[in-house]
Amino acid sequence: YATSIDLNKSENVITIDFTALSYSYSDKVQYEYRLLGFSDNWNKTMGKPSVTYTNLESGKYNFQVRVKNMGKNQPIRNLQINVLPPVYETLWFRALVYFVIGFIGFVLIRLLLKNTQGQRNILKHKYEIEKLESEKKRIEFDNEIKETKKRFRQDEINYKNAQLVSTTMLLTQKNKKMNQVKNRVSQIVKETKNTDAKTKLKQIVENIDTEFKVEEDWNTFESHFNEVHADYIKRLKEKYPDLSLTYLRLCACLKLDLTTKDIAALLNISPRGVEKSRSRLRKKLSLPPGGNLLQFIAKI
Repeated sequence: YATSIDLNKSENVITIDFTALSYSYSDKVQYEYRLLGFSDNWNKTMGKPSVTYTNLESGKYNFQVRVKNMGKNQPIRNLQINVLPPVYETLWFRALVYFVIGFIGFVLIRLLLKNTQGQRNILKHKYEIEKLESEKKRIEFDNEIKETKKRFRQDEINYKNAQLVSTTMLLTQKNKKMNQVKNRVSQIVKETKNTDAKTKLKQIVENIDTEFKVEEDWNTFESHFNEVHADYIKRLKEKYPDLSLTYLRLCACLKLDLTTKDIAALLNISPRGVEKSRSRLRKKLSLPPGGNLLQFIAKI
């Protein structure tokens, strides 16, 4: 009397027996049947009123059977057959599997991303270290170049300074000797009574004075001076345009910290004349009373 039955997946081979309630002609009765969900066609019984189905898939079926040869409008008997799916075919199991697979995939992706990020951080750290090392080496190399240039420049300045000192000493000694010769000749002029000899000796004194006025020696000195003290005289002229050549030369001598005697010999004036020129130079430079002339000139 059941109208439906539930079967497990393992019970997918079933046999259904059926019979009509007609005992007089039971052997004459013919049947038709079909299993909706499996086949929509009616099938006739051949002999024994039963039917067997094998390997039914999970799902819902409706078995129908009716008498074929007992008149029209015979009722149809229905039996609902439910073949339950196994656990692994259920929707919730599939959802769980998808969830687990998705979760595992998510974890794996996270681990992969984390590992990738870790590798990137390691590479970035190594890159930063190498970059710092490279920058450090570059700075050291630049410093070495600067030090080399500085030493080279210092050696060059020392060499030029040595040339300047040598030129200054040569000019000073030359002028001293020439002054000594001039003084000795002048003394002889005073002592001699020979007019012809006196005239010739005076010409020698005049030649010595002319030699003192030659600019070649000073130009040589100024050239060496400018190599050591770049554009000093030029800056001096720009700042104090009223200074004459004599005072410009005096400033150069003071810049070299020469003694009064050396300045006198170099400029061919007396030591007393040097002191007077220094006093006038203080006024031309507007140096306040008590100001150090050498320090003032050194800062220009």
